[in-house]
Amino acid sequence: MRKLIGVILLLLTAFAAPAAVKIGGKVVDAADGKPIDNVLCCVTRGKGAPLTYIFTDRDGRFSLEAERTDSVAFSLIGYAKLTMQVGDVGRDATIRLSAAEFALKEIVVKAPPIRENGDTLVYDVNSFKSKDDRYISDVLKKLPGVTVGENGSIKYQGKAINKFYIEGRDLLEGRYTLASNNLDVNAVKKVEVIEHNQHIKSLQGLEPSERAAINLKLDKQFMVRPFGEVRGGIGNGSVYDAGLLVTLLTRGPQALVSLQANNYGKNLEGEAADKFEYSDLNTYISPYSTLLSTPTIRSINIPLQRYLFNRSRLASVNLLLPAGKNSELKLNAVYVADRMRQRYDMSSSMMLGEGNTLNLFENAMAHTRLDELKLAGIYERNAAKLYLKDEFGFLSDREGGRSEMLTQSDSVDYSSTGYPREVYNKLRTHYRFSSSQLVSLSSHIRAGLAPERLEALFPSVAGSRVGERFRMKHFKAKNYLTTSLPLLRHRIGVGAFMNYTRMQPRFTVSAEGVEIPAEVLPASDGAASTITNVEYGAETNVAFQWLDETLYLKITPEVRGYNVRASVGGVKHHTVKFLPSVSMSWKLNSRLEMRMGGNRRFSYQDESPFFPAPYMTDYRSVYVPSGDLNHTDTYSAYYSASYRHSVKLLFANMSLRYSNRKSNFISSAYYTSDWSCITTSRLPNRGYSWELQGEVSKTFADAKTTVKLAPSVSYIGRDVAQQGLLSRNYHTLYAWYLTVTNRSVAWLYARYSLTGSLTHSRSRVFGNSELTNWFHTVDLSFFPLPKFTVDLKGELSTLDNYTSGHDNYFFCDFGLTYSLKRWSLALTARNIFDVKDYSLSQYTSVNESTRRLPLRGREIMLTVKVKF
Repeated sequence: MRKLIGVILLLLTAFAAPAAVKIGGKVVDAADGKPIDNVLCCVTRGKGAPLTYIFTDRDGRFSLEAERTDSVAFSLIGYAKLTMQVGDVGRDATIRLSAAEFALKEIVVKAPPIRENGDTLVYDVNSFKSKDDRYISDVLKKLPGVTVGENGSIKYQGKAINKFYIEGRDLLEGRYTLASNNLDVNAVKKVEVIEHNQHIKSLQGLEPSERAAINLKLDKQFMVRPFGEVRGGIGNGSVYDAGLLVTLLTRGPQALVSLQANNYGKNLEGEAADKFEYSDLNTYISPYSTLLSTPTIRSINIPLQRYLFNRSRLASVNLLLPAGKNSELKLNAVYVADRMRQRYDMSSSMMLGEGNTLNLFENAMAHTRLDELKLAGIYERNAAKLYLKDEFGFLSDREGGRSEMLTQSDSVDYSSTGYPREVYNKLRTHYRFSSSQLVSLSSHIRAGLAPERLEALFPSVAGSRVGERFRMKHFKAKNYLTTSLPLLRHRIGVGAFMNYTRMQPRFTVSAEGVEIPAEVLPASDGAASTITNVEYGAETNVAFQWLDETLYLKITPEVRGYNVRASVGGVKHHTVKFLPSVSMSWKLNSRLEMRMGGNRRFSYQDESPFFPAPYMTDYRSVYVPSGDLNHTDTYSAYYSASYRHSVKLLFANMSLRYSNRKSNFISSAYYTSDWSCITTSRLPNRGYSWELQGEVSKTFADAKTTVKLAPSVSYIGRDVAQQGLLSRNYHTLYAWYLTVTNRSVAWLYARYSLTGSLTHSRSRVFGNSELTNWFHTVDLSFFPLPKFTVDLKGELSTLDNYTSGHDNYFFCDFGLTYSLKRWSLALTARNIFDVKDYSLSQYTSVNESTRRLPLRGREIMLTVKVKF
């Protein structure tokens, strides 16, 4: 811990800089006093290059941050340039520009790649767009400071965004990939990044936000009529890919309808998933997840289109209707159907200690199906005094699958189904009595029923089977009430909360002709239990602000009580914990910010230790409830810093996190050739982890080149129990990501990316293991003629393999597109070299596994797309 504090103090010293001052005011015409818009306000230091700049708005207003010794110049064609010292401007100045005669020569006006307007960065899409870009997500990936994940999630300066607006309206909530992955890039004129986005008007000036928002500004011609596209593609082997997108995106009503279907390896379920992060909300409750599963492959580190054999369909209807000056009504409906058929081989080495291993092998043909329906109605009122948002929704999942398994000891026909359904209501409201007094209420309720079924047949022995029926009733509610008021120049708040959880699992397990130890899986007829958990408490938070509101410190002492009851074992437990937290943010100037803090968290393990009987989670894995009250006490600290220089197109951020966990239990596993038994053991368990991440993004405007680098390292130390042996395991992961894009040649767009990882694990009892993986990707887009685009893509994977030692895989794709006004015709060839299979080794806990699966072969598709 002392080392961590030393590192944080060192970083604080390294980032120390003179505090900036805020300046602002209005620029007017010296003759008539009328405000002047689009005046360039540029800050410089000495004779150096510009540090930052903004343009005045339609009312002539501007706001900047700079050091007192800097200079700020105000200039606009037709007026004499005026230069002043920052210290002489003030926070509400009136800048008067005098008209000047000038001779207008032939000039070329070019918009800067990024414009800065207070806390909003405005990216000019044309400055980053290339001819091969199809959708706005293609441009978002190139923007300095913006990161787009494989699943479409968007981050700015290392933090997930908290809103995705289209013309200032949040139509899709967290399912914004429905727009980013399908919206025509030519429809978007500018991308705004709103830093410190506090979208709730009643909280503005009272509760700062750490996260940013994305706002898409459309070309005017796309704001007055519906627009979209229709596409359809067919290829060899009966592959197809089709879609329809219809949108109406105005500053008033908005609508987006998306219909998609393919068997081309696209995962449409991920496109409809919620991408927002809610971990910082006091009342967040995650949707219910099924306990039983079918063997499947979805975690291979190459694109899904290489290996996913599926048929996927998506239908989404989203409406936004203004309901007054500050109110709106949203209706969202999403349906996803997915059918997957996947064959794979997997070999696993389970560590038994002293150099001994248990080697398992399975060959499987897995069939899975998913039918998912999400319905939601949202009313939101966002006024200066009152914020009210209520969301009512319904979720329904039909999940199921079957697998024909062949193991080294037997064959198994395995199937499972699940049909979880739940309703929920999320309420959030804030009322601002005055300029500084506030009352807030948040509530989240979820209730549902989840019946599940599992069956395993063993053909080698007539009539042998294991059957399981499982049903879970669940009800969860979280409520949080708080108020805050001014304390001199600072703020003090008081809050109270009450959380309630009730889980009611019920089992029926039977086995015929299968020898299973009674203590592992006893036959049971309708075994049931009830688990309730009540959390209650109160907190006080004191927020201090100094240095012209650039230094913010928040201290939150919290007292939380826990009351846990379980019908199994007659558990009745009550305890009270003191859980303090502290956070600090410091905006040193307009470009550099720092955050640091720490907290204590206490939590109980989920309800599984109090289930009425052991149960199978898949064809060979059995979870054995311990009946113990398991808990974890965690102390955490973090430090982060972000830097941006919009003029030099340089963005950087880093974060350091440390956690020290103390638990009263250890997850324990015992493996045989037939069964895998998982449970928990009542043993003290201390573990710790730390993670260091960084990201640098730099655009060289003259060379039309962007470089993004993101290295990270994480370290985890924890106790592991397996085969009755206890060992401390240390796991280190080094990861790095590099991408370079270049548009310096008019007829060529080039992109290179490198992703690498080094995993190292060591254990005194179970031995050491190390894996290194490298992934190189080269994308080249040629534009030989105005209407033609030629795409060439190569991927090289270099992997360590427990079985073969070392593997190399090379993939090559080709594309040719002809565009004529609103029509385009594309011919694509994927996996030209027809690579047949792919093998990947992974390390889990102290065990090694290698999976080999067939790949989609050479596929050629012809696609027609029409924009309207």
